[in-house]
Amino acid sequence: MSLPFVCPRCKTSWNLSEEDIVRFSKRLPVKCVECGNEFDILDGISEVITSDNPFIQYTLRSNFSILGTSEITLGQLKEVDLKEKLDEIHRIFLTPISTAPYPVFCEAINRGGSRFAILSSKLKDLPYPDNIQIGWVVYGNKQGFDIPLWRKLLSNAKGYEINGDFRMAIVELETAFEIFIVEYLRKGLKDKYSPNVLEHLFQHFKRVEDELTILFEIATGKTLRQILKEANQPKLYSKWQQHVKEKRDRTVHRGENIEEKEFKEGFKSVFKIILLLDPEALNYLYHFTALPDMSSK
Repeated sequence: MSLPFVCPRCKTSWNLSEEDIVRFSKRLPVKCVECGNEFDILDGISEVITSDNPFIQYTLRSNFSILGTSEITLGQLKEVDLKEKLDEIHRIFLTPISTAPYPVFCEAINRGGSRFAILSSKLKDLPYPDNIQIGWVVYGNKQGFDIPLWRKLLSNAKGYEINGDFRMAIVELETAFEIFIVEYLRKGLKDKYSPNVLEHLFQHFKRVEDELTILFEIATGKTLRQILKEANQPKLYSKWQQHVKEKRDRTVHRGENIEEKEFKEGFKSVFKIILLLDPEALNYLYHFTALPDMSSK
């Protein structure tokens, strides 16, 4: 189980420890394991969100990964059965082991959620060994985890971002945020009102702006703007509005393009707001890993 984040100063990455998470829940800074820089965990997670490192990207995209090693014969198709079945595979990374100085070609073929194949060949007419080892990592989503809908939509948004489709990414991102807000408000209102009254409130105040002002005041005694200001994050509301809500509206209604930089700024804002409102949301960002599978040699 892991959740990576990155030091804003030296860019060193590591997985959050239980001690780091306790410090975050108390709004205390964390210290970089490399340079000693103290910073807010929100900034460290923001660095991860905007990272171009493909392994970090797929750690956020997926909720599960499987590591393993397989022995292959170059030029022969190798079928690999996974010990864990995934509902969907997002990406398979292959790494030839101990083939230096001879380069090889290898490519993964997705066979569904429980297996994949490795296609390989020699790149030069050299005395390659008969068999070589291939290390692999499979990223995907797996059922059996209590994952809220907003987290699944954030995963979709990250997938669109990886594929360069920033218009669809911004649509999924804003949808994820609005669903999170409704779920957050329901928790704060369910003990104050009967289910019928609660549904009436959400039917009456349908605009997300009304939810962030009127319903927030009813549920918490403060608007979202006020909560963010008290958390020393006064610009987050306008950043969400500018980089996510308004961009999504113009994308849906006018077909406006979204630049990568704009999307990443919006992604950071949404993540920060979610974690400021509900630090326990960190639990839904964890990535589970099935450690090395040696059975597919």
